[in-house]
Order: sequence, then C-alpha cells, then structure tokens
Amino acid sequence: MAVCKDLTFAEVSEDLDCFYVALEEILSAKAGRDDDLKCLYDFAVGGVGLPVGDLIPQAGIFWTLSLFAEDMGGSLRKSKFSQVSKLLNLYQARVDLDGDNGCAESPADTLTVQQVALLGCLDERSVRNAISNGDIQTVRDGSATAIPNQEARRWLLGRRGFKATKWPDETVIPLEWAKTFPELTLALVERRKELSGSENISDLVAWCDKSQVSTGDIEVLESGEFPWPLSKCHDLALTYEVPEMLMTHAIMRVFFPEQYQLMSR
Repeated sequence: MAVCKDLTFAEVSEDLDCFYVALEEILSAKAGRDDDLKCLYDFAVGGVGLPVGDLIPQAGIFWTLSLFAEDMGGSLRKSKFSQVSKLLNLYQARVDLDGDNGCAESPADTLTVQQVALLGCLDERSVRNAISNGDIQTVRDGSATAIPNQEARRWLLGRRGFKATKWPDETVIPLEWAKTFPELTLALVERRKELSGSENISDLVAWCDKSQVSTGDIEVLESGEFPWPLSKCHDLALTYEVPEMLMTHAIMRVFFPEQYQLMSR
C-alpha cells in the first residue's frame, strides 16, 4: 500500500474538480464543497482538530461519490477518484484514532494496520514488523489484527511522518467552521489580532490598504451585524486576508442560513 506523504491538497482538489465536471448534469450545486474539502483535508492530513463533538458532515457525501465513481465510465473511470479516496481513508483513520477524544458520536476502539500505516506515512510492512517485534500491542478483531486507539497514538507519536491532532481552543472556532454569531466574532477578532498584532480595530484598517472597509464597518461586523450586500465579502476578505469564498460562506452560514442550506444542496 502506497503511503500518503506526497498527497497534496491541490491534487485532491483537482481530482474532485474532474469528478464534478463528469457529473455536472447530475450534481449542479457545488456551493460550500471547497470549504468542506479544505476542512476535511486539514483534519486528515495536517491534524488540525475539529471542534469537540463535530465532524465534517459532507464527509459522507464524498464517500458516496467515491463509491459511485467506481461504477461509472468515461472520465470518472479515468480519474478513478484516487486522490480523494486516499484522503477519505486518511480522514477515517484519524477519526478512528481520536474518536475517543470527542470528535465522533460512536468512537472506534481500535485501528487497522492499514490505518496506522496511513497516519504514520509508512508502509504496512513497517507496522507489521513493529507488531512482530513487540513494539505495538494488538488485539483480535474477528480474524483481523487490530490496534487499540491509545496504543496506536503512543506508537505513532514516535514516528517522524505522523502529525498528532491539535485540538482548537474551545472558545475560538476557525472561520471556516463558524456557524453562530459568537463563533464568527471570535474567529474574526482572532484573525484581526493575528494580522495587526493589536487589540485596536483601527490598526487593522491601517494594516490593510487594499479594501474599502472602515473601522466602523469592522465594529459593526464584529458586533454581530451584516447590513451590506454580499459583495461586501470581497472587501472583508481583503481586510482579514482570507479567501473571498471562505469569507462569503462564513457570512452566509451565520447571517443567511436558509439560503446557504439551499446553495449547499
């Protein structure tokens, strides 16, 4: 089994783009999937922890499309959805590894040899050798060899290719995960302070000379209001130095949830 150390987000995104092109007559609504895929990638590959008790809801959708692609011809068969499939397998491995930390409703008790190899960017033979040498304690799952969560974490922490999951501060939710006014406000304030190095709102405006956002605009937004057309997201994205699509989706999730749900179907 090939390891995932060379898997890049660009490859996964390009692979998914090819898949959506092939299904454009069936799936016309793509709103939100880039943000969802980025969150999934950051968690699976980078170990950027999700809020406690939360998972990527769209992960199930990606799994369904992956299975569907296996039975299709043409460009789907050519693509084979390979990079996204690798990502999904790695995502599930991390969920199983850290599910007992609160990121899964029904956490798995063990991981497979393949999952531990994926998380450590290793060949499966390396994991099996470690088991044979007594470095990894295992249990039986039917006829298969399984590795308990805590044992897998203990062993993986000593592997150079493994990135341990880093759980976010419970009070600060990244912008791409913000779903409520408080979560959005905290994410924006954190980003503002990161950019300007100051608590003062006017320092961010002075920092950014690319947009038409004023100190008053930032005060209004961070107080939980959005009295502008959606085109304002362009200037806000420039001010906070984040992708325009990420800012637009965050604003829509919080201030226009019904419309956002319709777009995401």
